[in-house]
Formats: sequence, structure tokens, C-alpha cells
Amino acid sequence: MMLRGRHVVSRVRFAIVITATLLFLFLILIGTIPYCQAYFIGKTIHIQPRGPVTHYAPSSSQDTPRLASIHASMSSSFSHSIESQLQTEIASLCEAGQFNNAIETLEHSPPDDDKKSCYVMVLNSLVEHHKQLEGQQIERKQKKIAIYKPTSNEDALHLHQANNVLQRLLELGEIDSDLLPSAEEFNSVIQIWGSSAFVDDASVQCHNHLKTLWSLYNKHKDNKFVPLNTSYYYAIRACSMRDRGSDAAKLAENLMEEMESVCLDHPQLTVDRSIANEVLNALSKSGQKFTAGRRCETLLEKMIEMALSNENGERHKMTPDTTSFNIVLNALAQGKEKNADVRAESLLERMESLSSNSEGSSNVAINCPPDETSFNTVLNGWARSRQRGAAERATSILDHMRKRNEAGLSKVHPDWSTYSTVLKAWAGSRDRKATHRAEAIFEEYQKGCEVGKWGLSHNSLTYNSMINCYAKSKYPEAGKRATELFNKMKANSVKKGWELCFVDIYTYTSLIDAISKQESYDSSELAISLLQEVEDSFKETGDKRLQPNVRLYTSVVNAIGRSHKDPNRAQDIVNRLESSYLEEPTQWENKPDVVLYNALINAYGWSDIEGRSRKCFEILNHMVSLHQSGKLSDAKPDTVSINSVLNACAYEKTNNTQSKSDDIMRTAVETFELLNNSSNYGKPDPSTYVQVLIAITNHMAKDDDKRDAMAEAIFLKCAANGLICPVTIPKLHAAISLPRFRNLMGSAFTGEKPLRLRRT
Repeated sequence: MMLRGRHVVSRVRFAIVITATLLFLFLILIGTIPYCQAYFIGKTIHIQPRGPVTHYAPSSSQDTPRLASIHASMSSSFSHSIESQLQTEIASLCEAGQFNNAIETLEHSPPDDDKKSCYVMVLNSLVEHHKQLEGQQIERKQKKIAIYKPTSNEDALHLHQANNVLQRLLELGEIDSDLLPSAEEFNSVIQIWGSSAFVDDASVQCHNHLKTLWSLYNKHKDNKFVPLNTSYYYAIRACSMRDRGSDAAKLAENLMEEMESVCLDHPQLTVDRSIANEVLNALSKSGQKFTAGRRCETLLEKMIEMALSNENGERHKMTPDTTSFNIVLNALAQGKEKNADVRAESLLERMESLSSNSEGSSNVAINCPPDETSFNTVLNGWARSRQRGAAERATSILDHMRKRNEAGLSKVHPDWSTYSTVLKAWAGSRDRKATHRAEAIFEEYQKGCEVGKWGLSHNSLTYNSMINCYAKSKYPEAGKRATELFNKMKANSVKKGWELCFVDIYTYTSLIDAISKQESYDSSELAISLLQEVEDSFKETGDKRLQPNVRLYTSVVNAIGRSHKDPNRAQDIVNRLESSYLEEPTQWENKPDVVLYNALINAYGWSDIEGRSRKCFEILNHMVSLHQSGKLSDAKPDTVSINSVLNACAYEKTNNTQSKSDDIMRTAVETFELLNNSSNYGKPDPSTYVQVLIAITNHMAKDDDKRDAMAEAIFLKCAANGLICPVTIPKLHAAISLPRFRNLMGSAFTGEKPLRLRRT
């Protein structure tokens, strides 16, 4: 019996060893040998490779093993193995940038937490890849590599792939709500849409994602679906990045109002300064030149009011800073609102007042000390202003900056942009002493460069601004002074401290404009030689700063026109440019436009060649042909084109040859009818009718019965359109017989009543 008992025990031991061995092999197969845990007879066994066998003692009754526990542990280990394989595969695809393949792989896997985590992995990889792409684009733009062309196709692809991932997560959520994407996942997608500057409708996409989040929140009442503050930030930012316009600006305002309406229940959505600044940005870039400034001012006043009314001792989240004010200043400077320049300067003074002359102080409610950008933006507003005395105001602001800095009241000081902008203001001034004032400011700038004051250095933009002052002036020595400055730039460009003062295409263009004021054949020849010089330099060096553009060619054509000699030289230049573009339409820098062709018309119209009015008309017809054929849409004639041809007709000399005069009048009538019968080429303006009346006076015989009738018809047409100007009546008087003129003027002829004519 003892032998039989021992035999039974031996069998049991053998069975146990076999079972343990099989279990050990199973664990090896599923890859969980290192540090794995198994529950067997209620006692934890730590199995380590090549380690000693673990001994265990019988467990107590409360540690009795359960089959369900063993099964759950084994299932978990097996599931973890599959999870690792799927995540590894998805991670590998994402690292290789094969996001579509990753998404397709996930579409064929079972819906579970693992699938969601893999989708989130794809989403995070897309976000990271998008950030890298943005960094490359910014670097290319900063380095000005060739012609900067962002990789917008790749950008758009990533954005739509992110949308695709989000949609897959929403579909998973229909099966199991635990798999729905949270606000964090939505935020990742909104962030890359909101930071993209090259994809249209980004703001609409961001808004749609926000609406989806609120829909999920209303359905499930789970705070994980409440949008993040940063989601609203990027959605509003999208309204000013790419989707600029009135609709985008309105959407930005609506999104901020939406945040204000829900912030009581969701304090994390309280509008802060960064949100408000992005709304200001969207408004300032809306393109609404006559309203953007006022709307920006309204929001800024709201921010100021909240900051000043805060009684808890802490700064309000919407307290404006210098950036807030600068955005509003820019909206005013770039707009066309009444007194925008004055309002901008008043806002600048308010910045100084609110900051209490204490830069960086934490004791003031609103710390918004103006910086260089603040001053330069206001200066730009005055430089663009048409108000009399605008240049004087700009100069006063420059003096204010200098005096405050020298007195130690402010660290802000004039820089090269400050001087360039003030020079721009004087270039547009009608003051007779504008050139001398500009020269004095430029001399101050040069002295500052020589001694290194305020970090000033010789800069091509400032030098170009001074040359442009000469180009816009009526100063007799303008061409000579501009040439001297040009030569100084070329001679010193290799010297230390002059690295940023190089001649570029704008230097050449402004110089040609300046020397063309001499209105001589020699100056036009000099303009042509400068064109040849810059073309040769570009071919030799490939320097993009010297790449000729249509603006340069237009300046040369204008110089030829002002010489009143040999307009065929201008025709040769335009023909060469036109042929070059039609052969290679991608060269948009040299694309001929209506301004170039108008300059060519004037080159012939102002010349002394016979038959010039007909030649001008032929150029006009060529422009119409180019436009209608679709070969050159920018050649479409405008009102200036028509008026230039009419001007050529009005003043062409015929040496009292009536047949020539008749030909000229036919050309004038055909030209006028082109404008009168079609709105495609602009609308008549006061000059249109004046030129026709002059043509009638100069080319129709006084005894011609048609003369009075035509002059009267032109005048009545002008009156009907409300386009009578001070010159119209004298020109009508010269073109028409006295009885006819007296009849048209009525009681206004004797001064009893003013002439009143209405627009029909």
C-alpha cells in the first residue's frame, strides 16, 4: 500500500511538473518571460529568465485561486502583445510621414481603446510634422530664398488628414462613447488649422470643429467635450492669418462673444488679452478701409474700461498691452477713415499717459508704453495722409522721440524705419521747401550713422527714401542730387557699416524717376543706360535684389515720354517685355500692365512725331486685343488710357491742314465712343469731356455746322453725369459759338443765378 501511495504521489508530482513546464513554454511564446506575473494557487510567482526556481508555500483559504483571474491575466497579456504590434506599426508609418497608410491600417483594426490611442498618435504626429513644416517655411521666408513659395499643397494635405483622423474617432464614438475624441484631440486639429497661413477657409474649419465639440457636450454633458481656451484662440487667429475679410472679422467677433456668453459656466473660457488681440488683428486686416479703425477703437475702449474698473487689485485678463494699441494704430494708419491720422496720434499720446511715463512698471493699471513700432506706425499714417501739414506732424513726432530719449524719459529712439517714414512724408508733401526739409532730416540720419547713435547704420531703404524725395520734387537739381546719392551707395557698399546700404531695383527705379524730371533727350538716354546696367548686373550675379520688374520698365518709358523725342525707343522696350512675357508667362515680375501701356501712349502723345494721335489709338486697340484674347489680362484699358489718347488728339498740330484735323477728330470720336458705350474700360471723368472739348476747338472749323452741336452734346453729357469741373465751362466757351453758349448758360451767363446741373 505504501508503494502504491508513493506511486500515486509520484504521478501527481509528474503531472504538476508537466503542467508547469507547459505553462512556462506558453509564457515564452507570448513574450512575457521577463518580470511576468502569473497567479497560480493564489500565490504570486516571479519568473525571471535563467533565475532560480521560486518556491512557494500553500496559501491560506482567503487566497484561494480563481480560474477567472488566471483567464483574465492570460487574456490581458495576449491583448497587450497585439497592442504593441499595432502601435509599433503605426509609429513607424508616422515617422516615415505615411499618414494615409497609417489611417488605412487603423480602418481595418477592431474598435477599442488601442485603436483610439493609435489615431491620437497619428494626430499628434501630424501636428508635429506641421510644426516642422511651418518652421521650414518661416526659415525660407526669413532667408528670402529665391522667390518664396510656401509648400501649400503639403500644408493642406496635412490639415485634411487631421480632419480625416478626427472623423474616424467620431465614427468610433458612435460604437462606444468612451472612444469619442476629447477637447484635447479637437484642439490639436484646430491648432494646425488656425496657425496655417496658406489654406483658405481655415477659420470656417475651426468654427465647425468648435460647433461639433459643443454638440458633443450638449449630448453627453461631459466636461471633456468643453472646448479649450486655446481652441478659441487659434480659431480667431485663423480669421486674420489667411481668411482676411469682412466675414472673417465678423466671425472673430462672434467667437469672442460666444466665449463671453459661456464663461460663467466655464471660467476657463474667459476672454483674455491674447484672444482680444487676435480679434483686433482680424478687424484690422478685414480690408474694410472705412470702418476697421473705428471697430478696433471700440474693442480697445472696452479692454481699457475693463482694466480700469477692476477692483480686486489684480490686472484684468483683457487688460490691453502695447501690442493691443499697436494693432489699432496700424488699422488707423492703413485705413481711409476721416481724421484717422489725428486719431492715431491721440492714441499714441494716450499710451504714454496710461503708462504714467513708467516703462515696465507694475503699479499702473494699464502698462502700455509705446515702442518703436508704435511711433513708426503713427508716422506711417501721417506719411499716407493727404492733409496739409502732414509732413510737419511727422517731423514733430520724430523730434518728440529724440528729445524724450535724450532726456532719459524713454528708451525708445528713432531707428532707420523712423527716418525712412518721415522722408516718405516729405516726398508726398506739397510744401515748396519739402526737399530742403527732407535733406536736413537725412543729414541728421547720416550723422547718426557715422557715430553709431541709437545703433543707426547706413540702410538702403532710408537712402532710397531720400532718392524718392528727389523723384517726387520739383527741385531743379533733383536729378543731380539723386545721382550723387546713388554713386555714394555704390562706392561705399563694400565698406564696414555700409553692409545694408546696397543699390537694388528700387534704387534704380527712383533714380530714373528723378532724372526724368529734367525732360531732356540726354536724361532719357541715361535712363536707358541705367536699365541696361541693371539688366546686365542681374544676368551676371543672379541677385534677386536687382531683378528688373515692370515698375522699372515703366519708369524708363516715362523718361522717354518726358523727353518728347523718339518714342519708338519706348515701343522697343515694351515690345521686348511683352514678347518675353508671352513666351514665358511665369515671369510675373515682368508682366506688362495697363500702367506700362499708358506710359507708352503718353510717350507718343507727348512727342513731336506726325500722326501721333493715330499711333496712340493703335496702342489702345492693341491693349483691347490683348485683354479680350486672354493673352494679357492686365493690359485692359482704363479711363487713363482713354484720356491719354484723347489728350494726344486734342493737342496734335496739323499746320492748318483740315484733312489732318478731320482724321484726328475721327480718332477722338472713336476713342470717346469706346469709353462711352462700354463700362468694361472704366467710366468718363471730368478730364474726358475737357479733352474732347479741346479737340473740338482745335480741329473743327468755326463755320462747321457740326461743331456747336457736338460741343453742346458733350457738355450736356458731362452735366448729366455730374462731372462739370472749373475747367469745363471755359473750354465749352472756346468750343461753341457765343449765342449757343449764352443759351446753354441761361441766367448763369449774366451772373444772376449760379449754374445748377443735376446728375441723372
